[in-house]
Order: sequence, then C-alpha cells, then structure tokens
Amino acid sequence: FHGRGHLTAEQENILKLRGQPKQIHNIVKEFTLKLSGYLSATRKEAAVKPVAEQYSAVANVANTVVERTMTKNNVDIQYFLAAQDLLLSGVSCLEHAVYKTGEKDQHGRPMYDVKMNLVPDSERFLDPWSRALDYSDAQHFTRKKWIGSYDFERLFGKEKLKQSSPFTTVLADLGYEWDLDLLNSSMVSDEYRELAVYEVLHTIVRRGEKTFSYYWNNDMILIKEDVTQTPNPFRYC
Repeated sequence: FHGRGHLTAEQENILKLRGQPKQIHNIVKEFTLKLSGYLSATRKEAAVKPVAEQYSAVANVANTVVERTMTKNNVDIQYFLAAQDLLLSGVSCLEHAVYKTGEKDQHGRPMYDVKMNLVPDSERFLDPWSRALDYSDAQHFTRKKWIGSYDFERLFGKEKLKQSSPFTTVLADLGYEWDLDLLNSSMVSDEYRELAVYEVLHTIVRRGEKTFSYYWNNDMILIKEDVTQTPNPFRYC
C-alpha cells in the first residue's frame, strides 16, 4: 500500500496485530517496469537488404510487407509485454501464425496474412526435458486457451461441439445486452447467468523426423495435422 491514505483505522489496527507494515513497496514490479522501459526505448527494426542491385525492387516490396505486418500486430507493445514476461518468469514466447484472409489477388490466388501474439505464462506448458536456451530441442509444446461455444463451433464444427464437455462458470449480470445463443449462457437468477466455456489445447509434438499439430479437448482430438514442412509457430527466448 502506498501513502496509507486509503486504509481505515480498523484496517491499520489489523495490520499492526499481524505484524505487517502499513506501507509495502513492490520492488519486483518497480524494477521490471524500469528494465522493460529501458528495453522498449532501444531501437528495433527489421530490414530486408538485397544481395545484389537488381533485387532492390524485390527488397523494397519485402520491407513494405514486414513493416505492415509489424505495425498491424503492434510489435512495440508485444515486445514490451514479452520483455516483462521474460523478466518475471524467465521465459518468453511469441506465436506466429499464417492464415488465409479469405480474399484473392487479381490472379485468383488466395491472400495470406501473419498474426503474432504473446503466449502468457499461464497458457504455456514447456517440455521439461528441453535443455536448449531457446527450447529448440523441445519434443513438445502446449498452449491452453478458453473459448466460447460460438468460436468452438466455428473452428472445429458442430459435431465436435456436441461431443465436448464445457466448463460452466457463473457470472454477474452487469446489465449488458447479452446474446444468449452466441454465448451459450442462461439465466441462473435475476442477477447471475451461467456461461459455458471450452478448454482447447494446441500441442506441437515431434516424433522422429515428423512433427504433428494437435488441437484437443478432454482427451478428444479435434484436429490433427502433419506440420513437418511448416516452421514451429512458437518462438521462445
């Protein structure tokens, strides 16, 4: 607590009886913010340089793509959060995913985009037998996420949704206009509603020369893909 101005006399007395100080400084947070601020102030840029003069036009196009991708994914903010995660937990992880936008270019070819996001410490499970600093020798990596029934059905289909068991939580009704069908929720009382969410795990597994990607829920495989020829979407440091 800073300043103690928000503590009542009763609360201060309780702290005194417990032997706790009335003012506490979070030293870890203070130094983490200082170091993260220092790192964010350093210059960071990615540039594509041509190997020969005749490739200058190609390099310029590539630089435009890189700059657009970094701007769209808020790389500066991602870098700041990744630095904090690294300082606090000792490991930082970013996920890079290439996906179809649903649009096509003038030649009818599908258009792709790149999405980058930080994988927080609470969502990642690393291979405990890995010894490389960047976890490049890891045999498996798992990310856990909670999603609603709408996203679950959109990603994995209605049949898999029926076979999966949701986790039910109760939320206070804050007076918002809820779409009950979209959220798969129902009223428990006049003040509370029940909301169903699904735990989805994404695991990358190495099996000899092969690499597989699994999406699963409650021991049920939702999607299995051979991603041997695809770079690992997770980057660690």
